[in-house]
Amino acid sequence: HHPDRADHLDPLTRSLAGHFFAQFVVGVIGAMIITSEYSTGSIRNTLAAVPRRTLLVISKVIVLVTAIILTTEVLSFSMFLLGQAIFKGHIATFTLSTPGALRGVILCGVLLSLLALMGFSFGLILRRTPAAISLFVVMILVIPILVQFLPSSWGNPISRYLPNNLGEGMISINQAPGTFSPYVCLMVLALYVAALLAGGTVLFNQRDA
Repeated sequence: HHPDRADHLDPLTRSLAGHFFAQFVVGVIGAMIITSEYSTGSIRNTLAAVPRRTLLVISKVIVLVTAIILTTEVLSFSMFLLGQAIFKGHIATFTLSTPGALRGVILCGVLLSLLALMGFSFGLILRRTPAAISLFVVMILVIPILVQFLPSSWGNPISRYLPNNLGEGMISINQAPGTFSPYVCLMVLALYVAALLAGGTVLFNQRDA
């Protein structure tokens, strides 16, 4: 009853398919930026060095985003160029000058950076690596599967707001029915992350450590 998204795969989406696995890697990295300090107890030393907790969060976010965006943009462009080279002669191929292709490749890196921030936010809220990673996997993988079992009248409206479908909308040229436009997908996902990060920062400021 949900749209068959396979029908809407294009050379861009196919070449960037590796982002599905990369999102779990960046989610784990994002969570462990903060949870590793709790697991080792070094968070107290960090807070002694940087007592202004909001400033500490901001500094970690800047370091995380800078590292992730540089890495994922290189990865995205590499996946695209390699994918098009593999597809050449087998299916239609794109170049970066194809309308929407450059946007999709760039937003793939942005998507992975936002997901790293989502993992970081879960780590900030839950403070435990297994819990943060589990929640990330539930959000990205489990909930979309469960929604597939809902009636269309419920499932389809919910699906368009799920992070996995927002991510697909950001990097696709051929939008699946019911999907927001790429930049609306970006805005909605960014709002999710901003809300989680703000909530995590508030909790971080209220706790002893």
